[in-house]
Amino acid sequence: MAARFLAGKGCSILARNVRCGRGEIDLIIQDRGVVVAVVVQTGIDPVEHFTDQKIATLRLAMSRLQPSPRRLDLVTIEPDAERVIVQWYQNAG
Repeated sequence: MAARFLAGKGCSILARNVRCGRGEIDLIIQDRGVVVAVVVQTGIDPVEHFTDQKIATLRLAMSRLQPSPRRLDLVTIEPDAERVIVQWYQNAG
């Protein structure tokens, strides 16, 4: 769902579920020429699960990739009573 959402915003999906050491980056995308690591959080209050510790682990994982992503974004997928709400937070971490 996150990949479709981002593609609909004009992003190219470069990779999915990239493991680097202890971290896993859900998506690597290209957004207007910039390589971006994207974390996808789902559930109730998904932003609360995007902790400083998780950001640090992801930043370390990003540094091991070539080319290294220049930005860390968060996409949240939150179920509502009648629909699913998808939000994109650029430069989230």
